[in-house]
Amino acid sequence: MSSQELRAVVRGTYDLQRLRIQMGNRVTANFKAKLGNSPRALTEKQLEKEAQKLLGDLRASHKRITDAIVEKYKGVTPKNFIGDELISTYTEYVLVNQYTELIKQEESQFSSIPTILAGNPVYDNFLEGVAGVGPQMSGVLLSEIDFTRCKYASSLWKLSGLDVVTIGHYQNEKGEKKVLPARLIELHYAENGNDVALLAEGKYPVTLEQVGRSRKDFCLELTEYTAKDGSAKVKQGISFNPFLKTKLIGVLASSFLRAGKTLVDDVNMSSVKRLELAKSLGYKPKAKSEEEDEIPSGSPVDDFLRANGHDVMFYPSHYGKMYYDNRARLVASPHHKEKTTLHIHNMALRFMIKRFLVDLYVHGRKSVGMPVHEEYGVAKLGMIPHGQDV
Repeated sequence: MSSQELRAVVRGTYDLQRLRIQMGNRVTANFKAKLGNSPRALTEKQLEKEAQKLLGDLRASHKRITDAIVEKYKGVTPKNFIGDELISTYTEYVLVNQYTELIKQEESQFSSIPTILAGNPVYDNFLEGVAGVGPQMSGVLLSEIDFTRCKYASSLWKLSGLDVVTIGHYQNEKGEKKVLPARLIELHYAENGNDVALLAEGKYPVTLEQVGRSRKDFCLELTEYTAKDGSAKVKQGISFNPFLKTKLIGVLASSFLRAGKTLVDDVNMSSVKRLELAKSLGYKPKAKSEEEDEIPSGSPVDDFLRANGHDVMFYPSHYGKMYYDNRARLVASPHHKEKTTLHIHNMALRFMIKRFLVDLYVHGRKSVGMPVHEEYGVAKLGMIPHGQDV
C-alpha cells in the first residue's frame, strides 16, 4: 500500500471517530434533557465520566431491546418495538442505533490497521516493538511522514511543530512592549547577516528569545502560492502538520508515560488501584486531580503507600525514562527556577517526543535508502549523542 493510500485509510478512520464522538455528544444531550438532568458545577473530567456512563447504559439498553425483538422478528420496526425505562420510544432507539453502528464501523476500521502495516519495515523493525506505540499511532506516523523529504531529524521536528523559533522583544518610546515575529528576524539575518544590530522600527534595540513553535502570530511563516489568476502571492500560515502534532503531544506523550509500570509489593498496579489502596489505609486526596487523573511516579499517593509499609517501585518505559530524567534536570537547574510545574512538564514532554522522533528518523531514512545525518549539535558543535556515555 502506498503512503497516500495509507493516509486515506488512517485519516478516514479518524474522521469516523470524530463523527462517532459528535453522535455520542448528541445522544448524551438528548437523553440528559429527557431525564431532566440540570446543569451542575462539574469539572470537564467529571462531565466526561457522566457522559460515558450514560452512553454505556444506553448501549446496554439498546442491546437488550434488540436481542429480545430479534428473537421473534427479523429486525426492529415501529410496530414490534418494545422499549424499557431508558429507551422508551422507537425514535430514541434509532438515535442510539446510529451511535452503536458508528462504534462498530470505527472498531472495524481500526482493527484493519495492523494488517495494513504488516510488512512495512519501519513498523516491523521499530514501531511495533516500542512500548506506548500501538498500531493506530503507527498508522498516523507512517501515513503523515514522508521520510524522503525529512533530510535531517530537525526536519521531522519542524514538520511536527516541535522546532524552536527566534522572536524579538522591544519597547517603544511610549513604554509599550512589542514582539517582533520570527519571520521578520529570519528575513533580517538573511539580508544583513549576524553582524548587523537588530533594531525594531529602525531604532529600538531588540532582545531575542527562542520559543517553541505554535499557532501564534509571531510563529507564522510566509509562504508563496499561486492565485487563481496565475499570479504569485504570499500568505502567512503555520509551517507544521497540526494533526500530527496533536497526536504526538496529545496522545503519544501520555501513552509513553502510561507504558511504564508501578509494582506495589511486586504486583503491577494501575494508578486507580493504587489510589483505592491508599484510601483504604486512610489516605485523603489533597487535590481534585488525584481523583480524576492518572497518578504520576513519585506522587503523594505512592509516598503514602511507602510510609504505610508497602514496597512501591516504578519502572518507566524507554521514552518515559527520558521524560523523568529531563524533568529532574529542569527542576534542578537554576535557569528554570521561575518556570511553573506545568511549564517544566510540557518542556519534558516535548524533549521526550523529540528523542523518539530522532529514532524514528533513523529507521525511516534507512527504510527508503537515503542517508542518515547526525543531529546539528553532534555534527557541528561536537556534542555527545544522547544516551551515549562520556
